[in-house]
Amino acid sequence: MRIKMLTTWNATDGTSLHSELVAREWVKTNSLTVFAPTLESVKKQRFHLSIRADEDFVIRGFEQTGGKPGWIDERVAADDCDVLVVEALDRMPIQKLVEMFPSIKAKKVQVIHEWALPDIPGYFDLNFDAIVCFDHRYRAMLLEKHPLEKIHIIPYPCLPESQGSKQRARKMLGLPDDKIILFSFGRQPLFEYDDFLWLADEFAREMDLIYLVIRSDDEEYFDNVNHKFKTASCCELRFERPDIDRLYDYLHAADVHLIAKAPSDNIVVSSTVLQSLGSATPAVIIDSRYVELHGDEVIKYRPGDRAHLKSQVLRVLKDEVFRRRTLEGARKYVNENDAMKISRRFLELFQSLTQKNKSDDDSPLRRISPFDGIRN
Repeated sequence: MRIKMLTTWNATDGTSLHSELVAREWVKTNSLTVFAPTLESVKKQRFHLSIRADEDFVIRGFEQTGGKPGWIDERVAADDCDVLVVEALDRMPIQKLVEMFPSIKAKKVQVIHEWALPDIPGYFDLNFDAIVCFDHRYRAMLLEKHPLEKIHIIPYPCLPESQGSKQRARKMLGLPDDKIILFSFGRQPLFEYDDFLWLADEFAREMDLIYLVIRSDDEEYFDNVNHKFKTASCCELRFERPDIDRLYDYLHAADVHLIAKAPSDNIVVSSTVLQSLGSATPAVIIDSRYVELHGDEVIKYRPGDRAHLKSQVLRVLKDEVFRRRTLEGARKYVNENDAMKISRRFLELFQSLTQKNKSDDDSPLRRISPFDGIRN
């Protein structure tokens, strides 16, 4: 099958991660071309920070404009693919896409990352053949604009399970063997770390520990920010954008993964949770809409209740039964939703869409046409 994508790629955001997880499976047995935003159009947007060089099948082929006018490579509309997949449409030059859509013969599939129905001119003028969302909450939202038969639920994928040696990881990363390590990574607003900095200070009175935080910001940006990170005695701050292998080394080195994520009223999933569940390191996160559909695979603490946060992390560190139950839940979730299985569900959808075209061509009326056998 020949697949094209319009999406972010090789970047530090959840849309890019989703695209990479499924498309790197597709490309093993299918033809793939990814049209990603030009680096010039995203360089001022903190959610799009490049983490690696592009592969040969990637073309920097559109301006990321947030729905405003912009440029899209004309090769997107070329008649050389079976399926066009569009992820996070609200970031793209939509009016340009509206102009191009009638000439695109491929089946068109939209993947919803938007947490609310966008109020962007032209957004709902694009006639997709199928719309994919992550769970029933998104589907309920989409039903305001689309028929049920066009909406398909395919969960956000996980990285496959990958356990590692804590001792080896710590040695490689230059971390001590004899300390408890609490770990966070990402580019969240700094206030979202406040609970965890408080927790690290509390624990520092009782045990020997490090709160290790990996930030994808440039260090110069951070130098101009006045924050508790600069005075927390047990906090070690590193600036890097680790690829998946290195990120998992950090997770394997840690005793607890603290996920900084402020509550939201929107329909959201946490790509950070799904990216890291396969590491066999317990994840702790505030109870919010990001994890409202998750069960034992993550450890939740009540918003505004730091005592509950402390007790939950202490259970992870000291209660082996609790820790084992959490990791078993994570393993089960990952095995049900790993990238290989989720990518196959997309391919099954693509095949159903393209087969529908073939069955329409092969209808009884078409089979008895006097022109059969002489068409080019």
